[in-house]
Amino acid sequence: MTPLPIVAGTVKIQFSWSYGTDANVMTHMFFSGLVATPATADLQSFTNLARSSWVTNMLSLQTPNVTLRTVYGTYLGDLTSAQVSATGSNAGTRTGGTLAASQCALVNLKISRRYRGGHPRLYIPAGAQTDVLDPQHWSSGFLTAFATGWNAWVAAMNGFTSASISSQFFSNVSYYHAGGLRATPVVDAVTASALNSIPGTQRRRLRP
Repeated sequence: MTPLPIVAGTVKIQFSWSYGTDANVMTHMFFSGLVATPATADLQSFTNLARSSWVTNMLSLQTPNVTLRTVYGTYLGDLTSAQVSATGSNAGTRTGGTLAASQCALVNLKISRRYRGGHPRLYIPAGAQTDVLDPQHWSSGFLTAFATGWNAWVAAMNGFTSASISSQFFSNVSYYHAGGLRATPVVDAVTASALNSIPGTQRRRLRP
């Protein structure tokens, strides 16, 4: 398989959850704006923060069937850069009944660039049965609680500083265009992000 091209000044943070019997539920985010290759220790600290801040701000939005396992941090500006990880086992604490594994929180990311085919988004295993207002919508209480936790997590990540990581911003990376791999990926700053009021669907998560 052809390796993806490098993305200058960008770190990928990838979350690995277990959800029921599925031990491979993944979600990844990007942070760009780094001016140099981060020291391994600084990348480790950044990845540790991604995990600890998630436990503090977002775990209460996930039911006990969702367990945060490993968070990986990878610097994408250098193909030889080390990948670090922050490991543990933290189950969600939200009560109210477990949703089907295919139902998830869909976070829409807003960027300044317009393009055909939609906008970047994230699919996060979150929410309980009691957070569903009707078959098509989350409750207002869940929307508010998610916004509070999510915004706190993003702010913590954007606010991290170290000797070799600073001025980073939440971003989206576009690797493909018109059905092909870009020679140089396009990086867009995420100017806003919010939970869609309509639950998202990831059917493959029904299969362990």
